[in-house]
Amino acid sequence: MKPSEIHEKVHLDSRVPIDYSLVERAAISSIGDIDGLLSLAGISRDVVARVVSDNLRNPLFLSEVERRPEQGVRLYRAIRWSMNERARRIFRAILSRILVKEGIRLYSAMRGKHRMRKVDYSPPMDFSLEDTLEKLVERSKSLDEISYEDIVGLERRDLRRSAVIIIDSSGSMTGRKMTLASVLAASVAYAVRFGDYAVIAFSDRAEILKSAGRRVRVEEVVEKILDLSPIGYTNMREALVVARRERDLMGDCRYVLITDGNYNVGGDPLEIAKNMRMLNVVRIERRRDDIGRINCMRIAEAGRGRVFELDNISRIPEILSNIFMN
Repeated sequence: MKPSEIHEKVHLDSRVPIDYSLVERAAISSIGDIDGLLSLAGISRDVVARVVSDNLRNPLFLSEVERRPEQGVRLYRAIRWSMNERARRIFRAILSRILVKEGIRLYSAMRGKHRMRKVDYSPPMDFSLEDTLEKLVERSKSLDEISYEDIVGLERRDLRRSAVIIIDSSGSMTGRKMTLASVLAASVAYAVRFGDYAVIAFSDRAEILKSAGRRVRVEEVVEKILDLSPIGYTNMREALVVARRERDLMGDCRYVLITDGNYNVGGDPLEIAKNMRMLNVVRIERRRDDIGRINCMRIAEAGRGRVFELDNISRIPEILSNIFMN
């Protein structure tokens, strides 16, 4: 029986006891189908958690999670507290590696991520045709006489960037919004890996997941983000206070505030934002939420930054380019 058929059977007559053995068989047959597992988790998280725990190294499961990391995060967040500690740790580590890999892919599509430096040429290095021709003219050489010494090589160097990543983990950041926030945070962390960065999560209080100046593998930071629980109120003001403190430890940097724009405790964050610079706000889009959109615009304007809306991971390279290259 397919997961959808089991769902239909359960909802048709809630008085009929759930056949958990049937749910387990369906979960086993759906191990390569995350949507099916998510559907079954709506009936019994415990059963799906047990089946996934037994199949974490299954090639069908691994390839599906790698192909669809967003859905993989959704599944993890749906069943994680029904898994034993060892299985939860393994699943989280698998997802972390996949999200960092996805972050690398998204970063590779980012415009202007490298600075080109002119150097002596050696194959198979890239070279500047214009500068090489100019050099040949200066040396009165023809193309037949060209040697490696006449070629102007180009060496790519990753720019050193710094950032404070501020993640809203309050009760309004559930479901897909938290998934998008996790992928974006992984991408930003990878983009600034040669510089310095801090990561702050906040709900009713702010928590430092990674402090400035501390060397931590990106995968470890992503694992902490994956285990954030979107609960509680939203104290954005305190988060910005902590972010400014972290920025003072690293010097010039850019802020990346990931939120839906809603806050309800701690006071108005605009007071703090006015004393910040390059406070960019990535709004995890929530349709028909005019208050959240307006709040994001006001905060970014006060912090002399920009607002970006994220509703799909395909937009992340464009967002990264605009934050770090403009």
